[in-house]
Amino acid sequence: MSEIIKVEGLTKYFPVEQTFIERLRGKNLFVKAVDGVNFSINVGETLALVGESGCGKTTTGRLTVKLIEPTKGRIIFNNTDITHVKGEKLRKLRKHLQIIFQDPYASLNPRMRIGDIIAEPLIEHDLSSWNEARNTVLSMLERVGLVPPELFYMKYPHQLSGGQRQRVAIARAMVLRPQFVVADEPVSMIDVSLRVSILELLSSFKKEYKTSMLLITHDLGIATIASENIAVMYLGKIVEIGPTREVINKPAHPYTIGLLSSIPSLKKRIKKITITGEIADPKNPPSGCRFHPRCPFATNKCKSEEPPFIKVDENHFVACHYALEVLKK
Repeated sequence: MSEIIKVEGLTKYFPVEQTFIERLRGKNLFVKAVDGVNFSINVGETLALVGESGCGKTTTGRLTVKLIEPTKGRIIFNNTDITHVKGEKLRKLRKHLQIIFQDPYASLNPRMRIGDIIAEPLIEHDLSSWNEARNTVLSMLERVGLVPPELFYMKYPHQLSGGQRQRVAIARAMVLRPQFVVADEPVSMIDVSLRVSILELLSSFKKEYKTSMLLITHDLGIATIASENIAVMYLGKIVEIGPTREVINKPAHPYTIGLLSSIPSLKKRIKKITITGEIADPKNPPSGCRFHPRCPFATNKCKSEEPPFIKVDENHFVACHYALEVLKK
C-alpha cells in the first residue's frame, strides 16, 4: 500500500524561560518533547501512538498536521515535503490534514452554534456557500448520531453532553473528507459506556473516506481494537513499533511489557514487568537508553549507549540493546 504520510527525524525542542543570570551564563535549556521520531502511515490505515502522559504524543500529532513548526526533521505528505509550507499553501493543505482535539469543550467556539461550527471549514476552504453548507451539515449531524439534526444545528456547545460535543468535533474534522486525521485521545474524556460508539464512528469514516489516522492514546486496549499498527513512545522517542497484534502479543521492549503488565486482565501474562519510578525530566533526559533508570534489565551499556532499532520480526522494530533476549524470557 502507498504511504500517505511519513515523518523522518521529527524533533521539537521548546525553549525554557530562564533567569537573567542563567542567560548571562549562556546556558540554554530546552524541553526535548519530541526527539528524532520516524514513522509512516499507509492510505486507509491507523497508527496508534501510545505511552505515558508527558512522553510527547500530542506534540508529535500537532507537528504532523503542521500546527507547530518542528525544530528538525521532515514531514512528507503524499510524496511531497510539507515541512516548511506556510501561508496560502498551508491553508489549502489544511483541508487534507485535520485534528480531533482531546477536549471538545475547549476546542469548540462557545459563541457559535453547532451548525455554524461544522459549516465553517466548508466556507473557509471555498467548498460551499452558507446556504449550501446547511444541507451538508444537517446530513453530517445525522451521520454522527446527533438527531434530530435541525435541533442540534441551533444548539451551543454548553448545551451538549461531553459525548455529543466529541461527535461535533469529529463532524467538524470529517466534513472536509480529509486524507489524514490526528485523533488526540478522542475518548479519554467520555464515559466508558460511550467509548465504543465513538470508536465505531471513527472507524466508519475511515472506511468510507479511506482516511488515514494517527490515533493518540494512553490506553493500550483502545489501541488494540482501533489500529493496524502501534508505536510505543517514551520521553520523546519511539521505542517499539510494528503491527498492533504483533506488538501486543510479543512485546520486545521492557517499557511496552511494563505498560501491558499494568492493564487488569483475567488472562495471565507470561511476561510481566512492574515499572517503578517517574518519567525523567525532558529538559535533561538520561544518557544512553532513556528508559534505563526504570528498566529492570538495564546494564552499563544501556546507561552509556543509545540503542539502535533492531528488527525482531517482519515490520516489528525495537530500540533496545537486549530486545532479542527479552523476547526469549
